[in-house]
This record gives sequence, C-alpha cells and structure tokens, in this order.
Amino acid sequence: MTFLRLRRYVRVEVIGTSMLPTYHPGEQLLVHRSKPAALRVNDVVLAAGMNNDGSPPPQLSDKASRTRWVIKRIAALPGDPVPSVVQRNFSHLGRSHVPDGCIILLGDAGSGSHDSKHLGYFPIGNVWGVVVRPRRDEQARTTTRMTCSDF
Repeated sequence: MTFLRLRRYVRVEVIGTSMLPTYHPGEQLLVHRSKPAALRVNDVVLAAGMNNDGSPPPQLSDKASRTRWVIKRIAALPGDPVPSVVQRNFSHLGRSHVPDGCIILLGDAGSGSHDSKHLGYFPIGNVWGVVVRPRRDEQARTTTRMTCSDF
C-alpha cells in the first residue's frame, strides 16, 4: 500500500451487494484518505478486509492490489456501545463497548453483508479513508483505481 500513502484520494469500483441500496455493483466511488481521529459513526469507509476467522489480512507486499478491500459503514467507534446485531453473535466476549483501537463495520444490505456481525471488531488501522461521493468523470484522471468486493 506504499504508493497509496502519498495520495489523498483514491477511486474504487464497488463489486458485490453488501452496500445495497446505497451503492451498487459497478458504481465508482471517490475516497478521501482519513486519519482514525477524523472517523465518525455512519461514515462509509474503505478498509482492508478481514480473514474469515477475524484476523487481519496478511502483509503480502506493498502492492494494494493484493489486499482485499471492503466498503462498509461505521456502526460504532472505540468506547461506543456494541450494536445489538453484533453483540448477539459475540456475547461470549463479555464486552458491552467497543475496545480501544477497534471499530464495528456493517454493510447496508443487512443480512446480505459479511461484516462485524460475522467477524467482530475491525482494527481502526484497517481504514484507509472515507467515501466522499460517487466518482465524477473529471476526477478519473487524478485518482488511483482499486476494486472492492464483499468478503
């Protein structure tokens, strides 16, 4: 991901249905690089996906194309109550609030999204940036293209 750290914006193409009805497969989005302190509940973010066991993706190289990226909505930040839809599946963790350094990410498609309901907490450091709007044609020349999929 080294080459992305120098950029403030990236454009991504949505693949999958986890963010329906907000974003549709094939739609292109403009994402602004954001620091963790700037994140807010209800922000739609671009984040490095998690493995099916909830562990972070392996660090394979500096190439972003090897990372599985996802578009999800922030449902809770560190210190916020764990949403009931997530707490039902992870009540064994014994936490009622999101721990430091973690966030809850959910897709807009409800049960049609593989997210914190299945994987639990995401490291806040997995977030690359916040979706600012659907990409406009004139922005295509100055942004890097990535693809995001359901996991």
